[in-house]
Amino acid sequence: MTSLDLRVRAATLALLAGSIIVLSGCAPTTLEASNGNDANGDSTGETEEASAGKGPKCEDNTTGVELFTADGVSNAPEYGQVWGDGSELSFDYDGFVEGATLDYEISYVQDNGSVIPVTGGFFGDPSGTTFSSSDLYFDSTSEGYYGIVDVGMTSNVEFDGDKYTGDSTDVAVFCVILKTSD
Repeated sequence: MTSLDLRVRAATLALLAGSIIVLSGCAPTTLEASNGNDANGDSTGETEEASAGKGPKCEDNTTGVELFTADGVSNAPEYGQVWGDGSELSFDYDGFVEGATLDYEISYVQDNGSVIPVTGGFFGDPSGTTFSSSDLYFDSTSEGYYGIVDVGMTSNVEFDGDKYTGDSTDVAVFCVILKTSD
C-alpha cells in the first residue's frame, strides 16, 4: 500500500480546509446485489454496480495501491459502492482519537491502470463511532470509473512557528465507483 507522508497530508488538509462544504440530508443509496458468486460458487462481495465500472478494478491498478481496513474499522462500504452523487459512504472506526480529523483522498484507476489523485475532503464529527459523507464529486473525467478512497486520521497536530507536526494513521482504502453530481 502507498501512503502520503505527514507533510503532504498536512498540506492537503490545510488546502482542503478552506474549500470543503459539509453537505447533509442526502439519503443513502442501496445497491442491488448480483448473485455474488464467482466461478467456484464463493461469494465475491461485489455488486452489479461494481461489475459495471469502467476500466480496471481497484486491485488491478499498476501503482501498488492495496485495499485494506485498519484494526477498529467495521461496517465498511461494499466494494464498488457508488459515491460522489450524494450517495452516503459510511463506516465505523473505533480507533478515532478525540480532537483528530479524518480525511479522505479520492483517486481513480485509469484505463492503463495508473492511479490518478483527483480530490479530497474530511469526514465530519462521528455519530458514536460512525463516520459518513455524502459529499458531491464533480470530476467528469473519472465518471463511472473505479475510485480509490484513501482514509487517514491526523492527530496531535501542533504548529511550532515554521511547520505543522502531528501523527498520521492509515485507516482504510476503499474501492468505490465514482459518479458525478447532477
